[in-house]
Amino acid sequence: MKFLLSMLYFHHVYDRMAAAGAELLDERQRVRAEPVVGFLCESTALDRAENVWRLDRIDTAYRKLGGRYEQFAEGLSHRRAELLDRARRDIDDFALLTEAWPALVDAARDTAPGSGAP
Repeated sequence: MKFLLSMLYFHHVYDRMAAAGAELLDERQRVRAEPVVGFLCESTALDRAENVWRLDRIDTAYRKLGGRYEQFAEGLSHRRAELLDRARRDIDDFALLTEAWPALVDAARDTAPGSGAP
């Protein structure tokens, strides 16, 4: 479910990255985190109507199947707002991780393997 709802945000980010092309790269031809973080942050402002539509389609399909699937759909209906909010917060978290990633890589590079200390 999380994957399905995250696509609203990631498709926006992928489109923006494709449009930016080589502008995403630094002088060493590595992806710069800053613009990607910006795209992720932009995506969190998107209208959630597409994700509501997705949840509606899942609800309808599972209810038609009946039995345990209908029970799943019922449980899902009680968690709709939570699922929609969580998908957006996951993108916020991913933006934070993306922003911190260069420093994490540098710290790992400067740490001697197996020493337990930098």
